[in-house]
Amino acid sequence: MIEYKWCDSCQLWRPPRASHCDICKCCFDRFDHHCPWVGTCVARSNHRFFIAFLLCISLGGLCVPTSLALALASLGGFQTRLEDWTAGLAALALLGGCGLCCFGSISFQAICQSGMLCLDLTTKDVAHQHAAHDCAELPLRCKAGCSICCAPMRARGFVVSDTHIDT
Repeated sequence: MIEYKWCDSCQLWRPPRASHCDICKCCFDRFDHHCPWVGTCVARSNHRFFIAFLLCISLGGLCVPTSLALALASLGGFQTRLEDWTAGLAALALLGGCGLCCFGSISFQAICQSGMLCLDLTTKDVAHQHAAHDCAELPLRCKAGCSICCAPMRARGFVVSDTHIDT
């Protein structure tokens, strides 16, 4: 039997794995988390797009430390000793390291989110340890995850005006 829970804020019955977001003031099916960077909740309908966003940010961002490393190499930074570096070479290395740490962590987050989506897990499931520990459930989880990844896009509704203007 499926257990629905009552949401006092939205005044409706929530299906399992749906949660209310206090920031958005709305319930979301298969709620993952509220992301302040995109300004909305990550849930069933937009989880795959959130992962694509993370992948684009990480791939684009990793171009920064790569280009800084190439600039460092062209200035001979890898051939000279550390004691002989100028302030410019040190700044390039420092900025490249910071960029690698920043965008490397975003890349790691994208990989983790992709894996969780493929296994039909949410951040909330993992944080509250609701994740299945039974390997027999993996094929079912993968099938459910693929149904989210490969689901057709739903067209957003739009309002058609009821008023008619005579010309």
